[in-house]
Amino acid sequence: MKNWLIVSGLVLVALVAVAASNHQKAQEQKPEFVIDSYEFTWHIAQAGDIKLDVAKTEDTLRVELAAPDNMDFLTFDGPTAEAVGGMLPRTEEFYQKIANSPADVSETLRAAKWQVIFISQPEVGFWISVRPDERLSFTSLQLERKEAVALAPHLQKATRMLRFLDERIRP
Repeated sequence: MKNWLIVSGLVLVALVAVAASNHQKAQEQKPEFVIDSYEFTWHIAQAGDIKLDVAKTEDTLRVELAAPDNMDFLTFDGPTAEAVGGMLPRTEEFYQKIANSPADVSETLRAAKWQVIFISQPEVGFWISVRPDERLSFTSLQLERKEAVALAPHLQKATRMLRFLDERIRP
């Protein structure tokens, strides 16, 4: 009888040890923290008051151009940002063409359902407006000449930057 108790006790101890080991493994596999909602922002460049960021959330990848002081901002996908960025290098060309005009003058370029408008007004000077092609849109961002020239090369790489961000940030 003593032998059976000893053997039974060893079996019981072995079962308890296996159960404890399985419980510990389950605890190790269950993450302590779960990321189910996030926003990661990569600050690419700043020119004057305008910031260029690339952002990733659990649902989107986007390029953001923003003037934080007055809360104006634009959001693009990669190809659209590249299309806008492809028009901005023409800033100097339009500056030379219309900057000293005695009257209000503007020239508009269109791409990817967006407008880049080069504007010269005698009382204000030369500036660039970027906005959607929609007639009733109130979304726009005003850029100074140096801001447009500085941000253009970064915008032209938008799709590659978004792909890089998507590959690197994997919560």
